[in-house]
Amino acid sequence: MSMPQSIQSYAMHFNDPREIDHLLTYKADWFLDGTSFNDNVWIVKDKRKKLKLHFSYVIAPGQKLIDPEHSGMLRTAKIITYLVRTSCHYSKGRNSATSQQAMLNRISKFFRWLLSNNIHHLSSVNADLFKLYLFSTTVPFTKTFDTVTKLEALLKPLTRKELLAKYTVIGKKQSQPNLITGKMLFDVGMSAKTVSRCKVVAAYMVGIRHRYCLQLTPTMKERYLNKIFTYQDQMSYTRIAEELTYIEIFIRLNTNLPDLFEPHFRLQSNFFSALNITPHSYATLHGKKKGRTKSMPIKVFMQLMDASIRWIVDYGDELIALKKLANEENEKLKHKFPSKADKRRRLFQWLMEYKPQNEGPCAPWPIIGYQANIRQPSLTPKQMAEIKGKFDSGAALSHLADEYGICKTTITRYLKQYKLKPTMTGISLNKALYGVLPASAIMVIYAFTARREVEVEGLEAGCCVLGPNGPVLTSYIAKTYQDYKKLPTARIVKVAIELLEKLSAPVRSGDQQSIFTFPNVKDDNPSQFRLKEVIADLWEVFELPTNENGDRWELSEHQFRRMFALMYYYRYDGGELSTLSWYLQHTDWEMTLAYITDEYGNSELDDAMHERIFDYMDELTNLSTRTSDNKYSGYMSHELAEFISKLEFEDAKRFDRREKVKSAIADVGLAFTFISEGACFGKSPSLKTKANCYSDGRIQTATACSNQCKGCPALLGFETGQSELNFNSILNPSESPMLNAVMEKS
Repeated sequence: MSMPQSIQSYAMHFNDPREIDHLLTYKADWFLDGTSFNDNVWIVKDKRKKLKLHFSYVIAPGQKLIDPEHSGMLRTAKIITYLVRTSCHYSKGRNSATSQQAMLNRISKFFRWLLSNNIHHLSSVNADLFKLYLFSTTVPFTKTFDTVTKLEALLKPLTRKELLAKYTVIGKKQSQPNLITGKMLFDVGMSAKTVSRCKVVAAYMVGIRHRYCLQLTPTMKERYLNKIFTYQDQMSYTRIAEELTYIEIFIRLNTNLPDLFEPHFRLQSNFFSALNITPHSYATLHGKKKGRTKSMPIKVFMQLMDASIRWIVDYGDELIALKKLANEENEKLKHKFPSKADKRRRLFQWLMEYKPQNEGPCAPWPIIGYQANIRQPSLTPKQMAEIKGKFDSGAALSHLADEYGICKTTITRYLKQYKLKPTMTGISLNKALYGVLPASAIMVIYAFTARREVEVEGLEAGCCVLGPNGPVLTSYIAKTYQDYKKLPTARIVKVAIELLEKLSAPVRSGDQQSIFTFPNVKDDNPSQFRLKEVIADLWEVFELPTNENGDRWELSEHQFRRMFALMYYYRYDGGELSTLSWYLQHTDWEMTLAYITDEYGNSELDDAMHERIFDYMDELTNLSTRTSDNKYSGYMSHELAEFISKLEFEDAKRFDRREKVKSAIADVGLAFTFISEGACFGKSPSLKTKANCYSDGRIQTATACSNQCKGCPALLGFETGQSELNFNSILNPSESPMLNAVMEKS
């Protein structure tokens, strides 16, 4: 098998050993804006954008990778970062700028670990030392480096005056010195990004701020002051596996292409092979398994989707039109009222008097504010009145801030709002148009396409077109195929994407066609949309319920993918496992089965399973107007038909037949697991011992062979298989009342 052209030309560059010194002259076709190998900042081309790779990583106290004394490490890092971009066997096809960034992060951490153990050359690394490194990946990085102890040693000899002079700065509008956290961490050999999620280090830094009377926000006080945190004992399986996977690629490239590296920076051998381990086997042995995200209740999910669809169908176009009217009104007020305060007040009044064309649940009206939100203060009206009275009597802002536990800036803002309308709440036009509205569109795209977060964020203008069988979405498949695929989708998705295209149109140009870059409501300065920044607004506007702890339900890509799988397979007539697996872009059925046989114990899954069992019974006994097509076989087809025939339905008007059957199913514990031959009811208590694969007190579904399943008393056999070209079998809008309503309106 021949190597790709890019790696061939790269290898030919080193045919003559004398030419190795010319490495710095080599230019890759994915280098942008005049970038060359010699630069310490690479601007590289990604799939549809460009990315900056900075080599200035902190790798030792007061030292960076780009410092002259680390030139050998820098050169090694650059070669590996280049090679991982190629599609050769050694890099396992991680040919993207994102993979380069991830590799550079891991290399810098590996070099930092080596230097902390006084190892300056890769040639000095042996199997015993590598074992120590492997163990270091199982505990948090900040714990391995004992960051807090090093910070204490750094500050202990300093007086307060010396600390203020070296590690603080006073901003233009600040009265207190602010701690320069990054400089302190740099002096102990860490970076601010590395410790950003470490609560132990964060609490220590807040303690320093409090001890030396430095700038301290209410959030810092609330989260970290006088609180004790401990390092987690064990890293997760995922974190360890990701870390070691990149290090394994690094070792493969270094040991298989040794001539590219200086003698002191050639590893002795592939230590993974020598120790007979893989990244995943080591992570499985030493990593902490993390439970799945708790599934959002179906009621909350439906409420979220109802509000999201309303926003993009009912309120989206009107908000876009309102922006144009508000901008025109703003220009008029500029000429009439030179004072900014007067102009803001008049524009606020104009927005409040706006009469919306579409009103309904979760509507954005009234719009309060043009650019900034006006929120309900955390203080009660009584407390605000007290603050107003004390301030008018001469009380200092600092004293009021300490008394009420808020900062002086917040008090000043409250005093201004108190004169306006202290109880007024709502969102601004800017937040509604470029915050909640795009978030609503993302919710719809997640729910009706089951695409991953990185795939949705990478969508560009023109990605959804109308084909002969309905809308078709072109999406990048990140995890499995790492390529673009055309997938059928629902019309509501096309409506959502067209709305995002309208919002992003003013700032899209040339190669930058992202539909998640928006202008400001006031001007066309582009800014990248961040879903996490508007989740709180989304939850508040949609009035969604919280979980048992009073927190918002987590909105993750897997929540939506699992919900899509459950809704499609259990509640959609004609749902096929093979079709679902193809649409989720899984490489095997096991991945898909994990979505629809989730053992998390969620009641929604149980309800969906009971619903599916009822459908089987319904078809087998012709209880409804549908007729059975005899597609089911096996002992369970008779068992299920007999089960439902024994139930009594004396008063059809009083008792809902479906709910009664589902209740009976739950009472006897009927449950099944999907296998390639059909539905295995072996997990049902009354059928477990009858299953052919029953052994050692349990059924052996995972290890059972096809021969065992044939004729099994616990099997409901049915045919599976669906051509991936039959787009009509997936999310056909004509078979959904909700989508029908949307289609008619849109």
